[in-house]
Amino acid sequence: EFRNSGVKIVGTWDDHDYGENGGNKESDNKLQTQHVFLNFVDEPPDSMRRQREGIYVSYYFGTGNKTVKLILLDTRTFFDPINEDILGNEQWKWLKVQLEEDAALTLIGSSIQVLSDTPFIDRWRFYKKSFDKLIWLIRSRPRVVLLSGDVHFGEISCLDESWIGYPIFDITSSGLTHTCETILIPFSVCSWSLKTYFISKYRIGDIHVNRNFGLIRFEWNDQGSEILLEIHGIDGLSLQQRIKLSDLDSRKTPKKCPTNVVRPTNYIKPAVYVISTCLISIPLIIFIQIVRSINEIFKRMFPPGEPTPTDNFIIIAADNYHGLESRLKAE
Repeated sequence: EFRNSGVKIVGTWDDHDYGENGGNKESDNKLQTQHVFLNFVDEPPDSMRRQREGIYVSYYFGTGNKTVKLILLDTRTFFDPINEDILGNEQWKWLKVQLEEDAALTLIGSSIQVLSDTPFIDRWRFYKKSFDKLIWLIRSRPRVVLLSGDVHFGEISCLDESWIGYPIFDITSSGLTHTCETILIPFSVCSWSLKTYFISKYRIGDIHVNRNFGLIRFEWNDQGSEILLEIHGIDGLSLQQRIKLSDLDSRKTPKKCPTNVVRPTNYIKPAVYVISTCLISIPLIIFIQIVRSINEIFKRMFPPGEPTPTDNFIIIAADNYHGLESRLKAE
């Protein structure tokens, strides 16, 4: 019903849309997956996205001093984790050109979080070369806001390094159908952990751990336009951050990020990380030990000097084949 409402739907993908968990440039069937994805989002047949590898793209909305540019990055097709390159050469060149074009506000959509330093999640900060390069490019274009997803919770982050010239906001919304709950981690545990200990130092305000979606509102005003970054949940508006567009202009003394998050004591947070890593590792260690035990049992049942049932099958098949081959030659 929403797709038929006339609202323009655009999008990019992350690893599970791309085809596999943690997918990168070495993943199989990239072009076939790209074709299927573009069909799903009703990309026009003559779209540039259908004529090149990768689904990165940009759009303009509005006119004049109310123009908003939306840039959608492809963080999977060219992703090279070994060399810490998320976008690849061609997309980096393209992004540089896109940021040279003027707009009242520029939105950059990334499938993974850019500013967060929360452990155990996929994020730009984990690939320092790409993170530094992206922030350096953003520095050249005032009034940039980041959009991200992937993590199965909603939050708003902010970076206000003085050398950038203005605070950079990253609004994360994820997901419409899933929460942070997994087979091994119940919702109550992951919710408590995210609110209590796994707190990015760039997070501002609270966090939303139920299903959610993000919304950006524009309040254009000749006296001073503003934007509202919002996270909406099942019960309506959950998180909101109001930003003056003028605060996103580059200046020698930039505006500071708002901050009202109570953060865990320094010595407690690393301890929780260590304990969490151990808890996550235990099931994997148990699984590996079970596999090793089964392998040892198999070796005792079928010592190396004796043929296994599989070997016998192969030997019999081979003998039958050679016998058949001899009869065919004789005939």
